[in-house]
Amino acid sequence: MDPFDRWLEADSRLKAAVHEFIASCSALQNANPADVSGPDIDDKIAQIRARKSSLATRGTIITRPQDTIDRALARFPSRASFQGLPAELLVRIFGFAIPSHCRWQYVTWRNGLVKVTSVCRRFREAAIAAPMLWSHVDFYLTDYKEDSRPPHLEKLWLERAKKSQLCVHFYCQSNLIEDYLPPYTPKMPKLPQMLAALVPYAKQIVELDLRNFEFGHLVESLAKIRLAQSDASPVTTLHVQSIQPRGPIVDNSHSLAWPSNFFTGLSQLHLNRIPRAGSPTLLELAKVLNSCPNLHTLWIINLFILEDKSARNYPKINLRQLRFLSLHWLREEGSRKLLSLLRPGDARLHLEIDMVASPDYLNANKDFITNFRVESLYLRHGEYWDYDDPEINYHLPCMRSVRILVLSLDHAATGPHLSSLISQGKRDGRTPQLPNLRTLYLMEGRFKPHNSDMLKQIVASYSLNKLVLLSCSPYSQDYPESENEKAKRRYKDVLDWIRRRVPIFQVMHNQHWSWHQYEQNET
Repeated sequence: MDPFDRWLEADSRLKAAVHEFIASCSALQNANPADVSGPDIDDKIAQIRARKSSLATRGTIITRPQDTIDRALARFPSRASFQGLPAELLVRIFGFAIPSHCRWQYVTWRNGLVKVTSVCRRFREAAIAAPMLWSHVDFYLTDYKEDSRPPHLEKLWLERAKKSQLCVHFYCQSNLIEDYLPPYTPKMPKLPQMLAALVPYAKQIVELDLRNFEFGHLVESLAKIRLAQSDASPVTTLHVQSIQPRGPIVDNSHSLAWPSNFFTGLSQLHLNRIPRAGSPTLLELAKVLNSCPNLHTLWIINLFILEDKSARNYPKINLRQLRFLSLHWLREEGSRKLLSLLRPGDARLHLEIDMVASPDYLNANKDFITNFRVESLYLRHGEYWDYDDPEINYHLPCMRSVRILVLSLDHAATGPHLSSLISQGKRDGRTPQLPNLRTLYLMEGRFKPHNSDMLKQIVASYSLNKLVLLSCSPYSQDYPESENEKAKRRYKDVLDWIRRRVPIFQVMHNQHWSWHQYEQNET
């Protein structure tokens, strides 16, 4: 029996004995001496004394565990109520209570912080007295329906943020990308009102995020905010994502859309899905990047980098502080020339590129990796795979200095890419192709039994300090059920074996598309 259960049983017996003792004393007190003989009274007194002795013994037995329990409980103070928490701690709790993704959950969480202030007076006073809680300001619009309501909620946020640094997020809900809907001209009557509310606070903005805007509205918003800041350039992080409207592609004939003073002072720049009509030329992009020499994160995805027909020589792009460079889904010629112009510093650089077998693009990648001794590399699979000749084979000769490798896999390409990491030596020995590799991330792998065995051979061949399997699985719906079960068992056995061999081994089921952000947090 558990000690605590024994204590409870002893406690109940003690209570029963106490009640019995009291009843005996009461019966003796109410006894009539005229009706009871002397021997009877002596017997009752003897019984009471015996019960008293037994009661004292039980009390002694139960006191010892009671003291032990009291001492144990004394180590744990009573739970504090919210009323007893200091305001600083209460504010921290409010910050954790609102999830980090709430800025995109505009239906559910848009006024989450406002709802906190309506709980009670103390919550309201504590939240309003903490400007940093209100420093993330979200503006939500739609471009397919009239919505001219004044931005009262956004103004409330800005007022309560007071003088704190602001992270401003504009998010436009657009139907321009839906092919089954008829084309339309985007209209956002609410945008001028929002910009008018934001302009007085422009010099407090350190992070600006403009997403899903039609390019004309995007340029309008960026221009007004940056002009309101005048000579001050507090914005250090800029996210720009535009929409490519359906319809004929027009030639890029303007240069005013990318004046370099829009980007002065940035330390992080994210450009995503800029339409051809609004994409910068290579010369414009070089001027933009040279205007922010302290840039440490550059992320460019799905961007047309157009060549300047009149330009003969392009300026070198000196980014001595660059630590994270991510280039995906770019027009190959523009990407190749951009890499040839970049001049990062001597510190460690994390590079993210696509695995493309095009000779010009491949040579640019190899030269950049070799010349700047890239030690952290993310190779993302291209749009098309060559399963007989994996693209990673073309990159391996220049990757001898790589210590951290993030490798994007695919259902049918898992085996070929894994086998490329080790070479067949003499007497069936396995030799690592990347002798300096210490950290390996594998993304979206599909492990048949022989792929699991290949993973085991890689771990046995390399001296890995860290291995991360990200969004990997041991089976596919295309396999018969019996093959799935076999793959699951083999995959599990290999993972158990790896846990005993690799100091840091993680299996993660969510995929970080912005891998540089995850890697940045890790480092």
